[in-house]
Amino acid sequence: MKKETFTTVIVFIVMIVTFLFLGIQLDSPTGLQAAGHVQQKAQEQGTRSASAIRILAACPNSITACCEITSSGEYTLTDNISSTTACIRVEANDVDLDCAGSIITYDTSGTSASGTPNIGINVTGRNNVTIKNCNISDNNALGDDGYAIMFNNTENSTIHNNTIQTNGSNNNHGVFLILSSDNNITNNTINSRGTTSQNIGAYLSDTSLRNLISGNTISTRGTNNNFGIQLELSSNNTNITNNTIQTNGTTTANYGIRIRNSASSNSITNNLIQTNGTSQNFGIILEGSTDNNTVSNNTIQTQGTGNANEGIRLSTTVSENLIDTNSIQTRGTSLNVGIRLQSSANNNTVTNNVIQTNGTTTNNIGILLISTASQNSIINNAIQTKGTINNHGISLSGITNNNTLVNNTIQTNGTSTNVGIRLDNGADNNLVLNNSISTTGSSSGNNGILLTILAGYNNVTNNHITTNGTSSNHGISLLTSVSNNIILNNTISTHGTSSTNIGISLQSTAFGNNITNNKIQTNGTTNNYGIRLESAVENNSFVSNNIRTVGLDSYGISAMNANGSIFNNTVLNDTVEWINTSSNSSQTFTNTTFENLNGSMIISENFTIIGEANVSQNKLNITFNNAFLNSTNLSFMNTSAQITLRNITFDNARPLIDVNDSETFVPCEPPQCVEVSYVNQTFIFNVSSFTAYESGESHFIFTPIDPASASFTIVGSVDGNLSNNSVALVNQTLSFFDSSGDLRIEVEAFFELGDVNLTNFTITETATSFAVNHLGSTNIGKKTIYLQNTLSTGVFVCPNATSVAETTTTCQDIQTWTFSEAQANTTKNGITVSFNGTVYNISNLSNSGVGQSTQASSSAGGGGGSGATRAPILAQQYPVDTTLTQVLDRYDRLTFNVNDEPHQLTIMEITAYSVTIEVRSTPQQFTLRVGDKQLIDVDSDGAFDLFIRIESIHNGKSVIFVRKIAQMLPISSTPQQQVKEQQIPSQNAVISNPSPQATQKTAPLTYPAPALKRPSNTNTEIASNKTLLIIFISLSILALALILYFIYRVHRQKPALPLISFDMSALQYKKGHGSKYKKR
Repeated sequence: MKKETFTTVIVFIVMIVTFLFLGIQLDSPTGLQAAGHVQQKAQEQGTRSASAIRILAACPNSITACCEITSSGEYTLTDNISSTTACIRVEANDVDLDCAGSIITYDTSGTSASGTPNIGINVTGRNNVTIKNCNISDNNALGDDGYAIMFNNTENSTIHNNTIQTNGSNNNHGVFLILSSDNNITNNTINSRGTTSQNIGAYLSDTSLRNLISGNTISTRGTNNNFGIQLELSSNNTNITNNTIQTNGTTTANYGIRIRNSASSNSITNNLIQTNGTSQNFGIILEGSTDNNTVSNNTIQTQGTGNANEGIRLSTTVSENLIDTNSIQTRGTSLNVGIRLQSSANNNTVTNNVIQTNGTTTNNIGILLISTASQNSIINNAIQTKGTINNHGISLSGITNNNTLVNNTIQTNGTSTNVGIRLDNGADNNLVLNNSISTTGSSSGNNGILLTILAGYNNVTNNHITTNGTSSNHGISLLTSVSNNIILNNTISTHGTSSTNIGISLQSTAFGNNITNNKIQTNGTTNNYGIRLESAVENNSFVSNNIRTVGLDSYGISAMNANGSIFNNTVLNDTVEWINTSSNSSQTFTNTTFENLNGSMIISENFTIIGEANVSQNKLNITFNNAFLNSTNLSFMNTSAQITLRNITFDNARPLIDVNDSETFVPCEPPQCVEVSYVNQTFIFNVSSFTAYESGESHFIFTPIDPASASFTIVGSVDGNLSNNSVALVNQTLSFFDSSGDLRIEVEAFFELGDVNLTNFTITETATSFAVNHLGSTNIGKKTIYLQNTLSTGVFVCPNATSVAETTTTCQDIQTWTFSEAQANTTKNGITVSFNGTVYNISNLSNSGVGQSTQASSSAGGGGGSGATRAPILAQQYPVDTTLTQVLDRYDRLTFNVNDEPHQLTIMEITAYSVTIEVRSTPQQFTLRVGDKQLIDVDSDGAFDLFIRIESIHNGKSVIFVRKIAQMLPISSTPQQQVKEQQIPSQNAVISNPSPQATQKTAPLTYPAPALKRPSNTNTEIASNKTLLIIFISLSILALALILYFIYRVHRQKPALPLISFDMSALQYKKGHGSKYKKR
């Protein structure tokens, strides 16, 4: 070959390679391929398809085909467009792309694959780009990694009001942001589907910061691992709010929102989420070092045909997250959890959530902390669990330490072994405080609080516990090597239709625990125990516990094979039997009180029960005016004591003793008996040892005293003293006569408050607002009642009241007078109320109840006093939309709708300590104290509709917080088909029936401004870079050609270039030419 030809070939090859390079690289959205990105996602998915060498034409302002936007401005689609691969690339800043409802179809070839994705609209390295009103669709079920819209390294841009459908096998995303910050994704409808997994509606990755995802409707579909929204890899400070998300999968792990891999400081609020699949479907999951996120006011429903469907999960080193005021409902077979914290999920706060877990079988849990989840705060949550067995309100398991469980309201339902709060497997140093727990089961073994399997150093304080079932229902159980726990100030009531219901139970080597100041009542048929110790329980301390048991053979304290425990200051209050112990047992008692309605016996000195003993009612008992202890059978208790006898009717009681157990009682003198007091028919005296004791009359004194008005004489027939002008008369007759002996008034009832002025029968009110003159009172001389005016308010009358109990503002035929009506001497139903400036005059009464209202007033400020009532016609009414905190008075009413049906909540009664509330349409009443919470099902459909909490009570009014629980989406038998897939119409259909977006061309849409407006670069930035690159490469080619030509010229004169001369000499040698060079 001639040297000139060789040089020409080399130059030609270099040019071809160069232009191929330019065709590939400049066709990429940034002008340079994003190879070598540090994150695996970018490495795998890139930005180009297999046909990357395809060069798109520049877009005109009116777009009719797939193209490349290379300069700033406004662009509008005027036709539906499609591409076998990618369709539109934006390669300029300050671009507004309005599809006006037209359709963009991409990846029609189905060739999208990992590393070479096909993308509907691709924006890379841009600023201030808007994409709106587009219908974007991938209609080919083949291929992976298809993205409808992708932002790569793009900022201050907006994706608004688009309808998106992805397709393929897996990794298909509606909106994909990578390395992109300060963008808005708003009001889009996204249907991300694929035949397998990892189909995501909106996906933010690789330090995508400060983005807004709001008002979108997202539906995902596939087999498993399909997510509505996913943030990962330090994508921080994103606001996800007001989205509607449904994830559908035929198998497992479909999540509504997934935050993972160090994505922190995000806000997830006011979203409606429903997940569907078989099992392990989560509403929201935070995992992998995601910290400082807020998850608030979301409504979540997870459902699956299998198990382990969860509302919210925090997993694997997540901390400082707030989970607040969410409404959660989970459904499945078993292991359905409202909120789950696990694997070093520490220092998180879970508060004010309403949780319902529903399962057809077992182990449905409201809140679960497991596997080293520590230092979390679980506060003010309302929880209901449903299933068959082993349903738990709150469960801590597996080295979950230093957590705080405070002010939660828990109701567990199932057949058996349902637990309000469970701590097990080394759950230590946790605080369980002020929780209200109700466990209900149709069978047995329901526990209010259960500490088991090495749970230690926990503090269980001030909880209110009610357990229900058939048998073996326990208030608090300590089981299997639990130690050094504090059980303090709890109120426990256990109920069962059968036997063995226990207040506090310690079993199986429970030791070193402190059980103090608990109030216990157990109910059932037989063998119910206040406190029961069994199976090697040792060295526990019981102090100041008050115990009452109901049922045959029911004991206050039972110890079976238990040793070394100490009981101090115990009150056995009306227990059927007192104490029962077995062989191999030894317990010590100090200052023990045996009490019932007739009185009490306090044995203050120590006594120890060793071995088998039965301290029963036939050996120790207090009956009316009698206290007895069998000192022969209970010799260890034959010590000094204090005896109290109640309802004693003697004027001057003294103690009596049965010295020889012959039922012959004689006066008991000191030091055997020492009187302490006799007040209000209660006689207290000390004894030095035991037999039987009674009381008797020492002498009789009866001294009637006339009232202050000397004109009248009291004639009374009563038991006891008449003194100080006050007569305690209950169901007796008190007659008042004037000085001439004429009967003036005879009353068969008594007035608890006020004076009786016999001249005009005036009731002077001092604290209550009721004056009662009912049918039980006879021979009333005057039929007029004067009700003193202390409030300058109105009056109501119950004309047909026959008892005090019937005198209410809801009584039959109630008549109400306002203040102005009383001034006008208004007559109603024959009864006249007038007001003379000092008192109300209620005339023409036969029997009635009279009360004052607290609303109408002309001269005084009103406000009311203790016991003041108010006429229903004056009550206030307040509507409840979502939440309401309201100051309410008696008979005030809240109205609200549930499932489009009206309901109401009425305040029936307010006392200094409690509020009684009635809820209709399904009538039900609740009496709640300050801080109490109540979940209410108003329409008997099995789902809670209303959450109420009593915030405070002051001056006869109550502040009440009410929150409607959002109605869940309907549950279908095929949940993955529940939300109809958003269909992208065909192109012909769009032409004949324009989409709603298309009809809005003449009315420009408004949409949120980008989160931040940074000064944008000119649109020539990337274009100029391309031009410079082309010039640089062209000059390089020219320089290379000149160098080669120079080499060629020199080579003709000097044989001195080794690499080139080798090839040339070889060519010459092969052609048989003589050569003066040696082959090298």
